[in-house]
Amino acid sequence: MSTATSSIERGKSGRSIVTVTLSADVSSKAHADALRKLGANVNVKGFRPGNAPEDVVLSKINPEALFEETVRLSLRTALPTILKEHSLTPIVPPRIEAVSREPLTLKITFLERPPVKIKGVDKLAPKKEAITADSKDVERVIQSALAEKRSYASVDRASAKGDRVTVSFSAIDADGKDIAGLRANGERIILGEGRLLPGFEDALIGVKPGDTKTFTLTLPEKFQAEHLRGKSATFTATVSTVEHVDTPTFDDAFAKEHLNQPSAQAFRSMVEDSLKSQEEQFQRMSRERQLLDAIRDAAQVDLPEELIDQELRQLVEEWAMRLEQQGKSVEDALKAQGKTAKQVEEELRAEAANRWKLRLGIAQLIDDKKITITDNEEKAAVESFLENLTDEERDEAEQRIKAKDSLYDEVRWRATVDKLIAELLS
Repeated sequence: MSTATSSIERGKSGRSIVTVTLSADVSSKAHADALRKLGANVNVKGFRPGNAPEDVVLSKINPEALFEETVRLSLRTALPTILKEHSLTPIVPPRIEAVSREPLTLKITFLERPPVKIKGVDKLAPKKEAITADSKDVERVIQSALAEKRSYASVDRASAKGDRVTVSFSAIDADGKDIAGLRANGERIILGEGRLLPGFEDALIGVKPGDTKTFTLTLPEKFQAEHLRGKSATFTATVSTVEHVDTPTFDDAFAKEHLNQPSAQAFRSMVEDSLKSQEEQFQRMSRERQLLDAIRDAAQVDLPEELIDQELRQLVEEWAMRLEQQGKSVEDALKAQGKTAKQVEEELRAEAANRWKLRLGIAQLIDDKKITITDNEEKAAVESFLENLTDEERDEAEQRIKAKDSLYDEVRWRATVDKLIAELLS
């Protein structure tokens, strides 16, 4: 039995309009199901919910809500046939307009993936650079390991570079006002490490325990308080202790005793490998970002305005949500950015278009390169996705994936995209 009769009008940029007249059997059943569904929430005195007479229930239901539910249920039945009959693969939910109610006739606008050309496919992937470990970074790790095993001995002499001093200090500006951020009590500093303001540690060289010293420094241009950048600050510092610092030697004995390595060279090699691994991961992430930008820029596609509008609505919602989380209003945000609502909308519209260019460009490359994932790759992708969820989230996700709904499609899509990126970057 036919569920519907339909005709199609194919337009540009993947837009197709299907006019469908649903059979009386389908629309009648959908109407009855819609009435039953909406009526289940209607309270009628003297009747249990869902058991009231139909005419009474009808009088208490919004007719437009009933019609909308009828349309939705009718399409749920007829849509698979419509898609198959006209070989349609929409990329977003269709837009539905009612042409008539008797018989139930609908105009459905489908948006399929518009044709995409990728310019300069062979030049998309950024070049891979040689992975090396910076000798300075290696040395910093080694010095940090040595610093953890330092020993300290109090001395009764003037401080020298390399000593550790315990100091309390405060500072005033040129007007004699305290600078709140430049105050400490019992701060331990190794002279020469350069942890504090330029010139501060040098000023404490030659100071004995119990000495108080006053000195003036110029605050750096990147000082936290903008109004004090480049201005002078006068410090009053009292040193309570001076300690000689004994730093162990980085040798095989130290590596065996403290670093769980057979030799100093073994530890150095381990550090180099670790830094190379970090650099490789950073470089891959950077190359990935560059690749995605290149795909977006290379994708030549005529985007339907409906696609952009849909994405724009989502971006606006995300923007408003971020503002709400920050406790800001739209008006405050616009004022802070010095922009009008129209300017922000234009920026978000451009971003919406770029998002679609990237998605469609990726989809085209997947088709062109015939990228598919194996059963094992799918299984691994599912397991990777599930392991980051809570127990409650995992149970729901597992059910959805088993039912092969939109979440299942999303996990497969991500895995396929990852495989494409890996191939392009190889």
